[in-house]
Parts: sequence; structure tokens; C-alpha cells
Amino acid sequence: IRDSNRAAAKYRREYEADKKSKNDTSINFPLLRYSDILLMIAEAENEVNHGPNDLAYECINAVRERAGIKKLAANLDEESFRKAIKDERAMELCFEYTRRFDLIRFGKLAEQVKAAYDITIRDFHVLYPIPQSAMDANDAITENNPGY
Repeated sequence: IRDSNRAAAKYRREYEADKKSKNDTSINFPLLRYSDILLMIAEAENEVNHGPNDLAYECINAVRERAGIKKLAANLDEESFRKAIKDERAMELCFEYTRRFDLIRFGKLAEQVKAAYDITIRDFHVLYPIPQSAMDANDAITENNPGY
């Protein structure tokens, strides 16, 4: 027996049986996950202190422990810990629409897309255009992002 209140596809509102309230559906879309917050704290601690501290290890190891992965060695330098966080974010948050933004933030979007799909990413693919309404509302914005 099919439950008529269940969505036919993940995150698809148009398949909801009752469209009276957009907030009362069977769809559970994660806006921000606790593991994402823990990884952000670990990354921030690593960057601010120029290397991981106890809090950074505590946060990343909490994510790894929940996933059933062994803890990180406590002797990583700043760059090694940064790479560990990038890898952890890729594994923990896969298919949750954060990877593109992580790659942009790390400055690795063009490199990763080229390696995976043999597609060349140009500079303007990294930034979205500034909406015209925002440009009209703010006189300090005189030109759009490059390429737009």
C-alpha cells in the first residue's frame, strides 16, 4: 500500500499530495547538518591557529566516530589537516549540494572539474552574476561580476 503523503522523489514538492502548506510535508531537506557545523569549527580552528588544536581534532573525530571511521592521528600539520577536512567534507556531505561551494572556497573548482569531466571552467563560472535588483538598490556596485 502506497502512502499518499510520501514524496515520489527525493526533495520534490510537486509530488506532494497536500499542497496547502509548504511547511507541512513529508520532505525532509537538510539545510544545515550538525556534522557540517563540526567540520566548519575544525576548519576554522585550523586556519586561525595555523594548525589543528584539541577542539579541531575533537570536532572532526566526532564526525568520523559517528561514521564508524578511526580517529585522525593527532600529529598533523596545518596543510595535512586542511586536506583531511576537505576529504571529510567530500565524504560526509556528498550529494547535499555543498561540494561546488566547497571547491570554490578552496580554489579547486576548475582543477577538480577538469580532472573528473575534462571540462574547462573559466573564471566567470565560479561566481554567479549579481542580480540587477541588487545593483539597482546599491549605488556602490558599479559593474557585475567578471563575465556577466
